[in-house]
Amino acid sequence: MNNKFYLYIKQHKITGLKYFGMTATKDPYVYLGSGKYWRRHLAAHGKDIDTTNVWEFDSIESCEKFAVEFSISHNIVESVEWANLRPENGRDGRAPGSPGLKKEKNPNWGKSKEQTSFYGKKHTPENILFFKNMPKRLGGNNHKAKKVNTPVGQFACQKDAAKALNICRETLRMRIKNNISGFSYE
Repeated sequence: MNNKFYLYIKQHKITGLKYFGMTATKDPYVYLGSGKYWRRHLAAHGKDIDTTNVWEFDSIESCEKFAVEFSISHNIVESVEWANLRPENGRDGRAPGSPGLKKEKNPNWGKSKEQTSFYGKKHTPENILFFKNMPKRLGGNNHKAKKVNTPVGQFACQKDAAKALNICRETLRMRIKNNISGFSYE
């Protein structure tokens, strides 16, 4: 198992933009980096980059400490010379608890319902009544639904027409789009 952590600086050869990042699984000289702004910059200007500096660490703690100090001392978030949108934390580049974390990485993974943030909270009676009396806007009840003309009649919405014709809604939309005789919106 590889217990090496690498911090690196990449620089675009044409634009001169720099990126400070971390990897533990890839060769830092081959790895392009994963920052959102950096990846978009590479897509727009090409992948002609240099790896100017690489630091190797044996522990995540020392990697994290160096990354945070470097981020602050070089002001990588505020500076226009750097593509970083947030300070490098030497771990995963995400803010704690950010969306998209799966399984063990998610701070709520494995917690019982008593430990989650909504446990014990209840809707007020006013909210319950409001949601019960809220009009359903499905199919023909939706005021934005387009009326559909078909060879067998007119329907309040695509859903009702498709159900009556025993076809899927996409097929119905394609027949209307391709101006098939008898199919149209009103």
